[in-house]
Amino acid sequence: CVALTDAHRQASMHEAERRARTNIGARPLRVLIADASEPQGKLLSIWFEQYGAQTVVARNTGECLAAVDEGGFGMVVVDLMLGEESGTDLCAAVRRHDFRGPIIAISADDCPDTQAAALAAGCDVFLPKPLEEAALIQLVDVIDTHGEYDRQPLRSALADDADMQPLIADFVGGLEATVRRLLEAVSAQDTLAARKVCVQLKGDGGTYGFAALSEIGRASCR
Repeated sequence: CVALTDAHRQASMHEAERRARTNIGARPLRVLIADASEPQGKLLSIWFEQYGAQTVVARNTGECLAAVDEGGFGMVVVDLMLGEESGTDLCAAVRRHDFRGPIIAISADDCPDTQAAALAAGCDVFLPKPLEEAALIQLVDVIDTHGEYDRQPLRSALADDADMQPLIADFVGGLEATVRRLLEAVSAQDTLAARKVCVQLKGDGGTYGFAALSEIGRASCR
């Protein structure tokens, strides 16, 4: 059973990786990488570019914010250990500069306080080092499935139904935990667990009037 499970997992991983390559290359996605380490910045660029994305590497806070102000980026990747500067502070500054796209924070320090601080500063995903190419690309595929990313709130189509309102509130209240389970599964390269969450999202989203969530779940299950 273990051998069969591993084989299925590997096959699913290859399919997800192929899908990620196709999706990213079709946008095309522009990624801004903030990393004080030249070797790591180059490695991240290679990983994104071989999947069809375009990249710009910023070595410090000033370069990153200048690039954000120029616009045109669909995603920002920030190393929290940004030399003598704070990558967490940079995430907050990027948000203050009105960047609405996803921010991925990476760090070798994966303690809960570090992760919580990064999320509070405005990043969407925390990815611990050492990085794995497949995990990074799958995360990109999950959080940027539709290319254009908008942080504006969604409103349920059933929001005016008094009977549904408490049920919708309960569903929305549990969404953060659902997203966390999905991102943890993708980071761990557990394709089966990630697919289970996506199937649940596909079914529940429409039930509670969030057609966009159902579409994201459906697309991620493919």
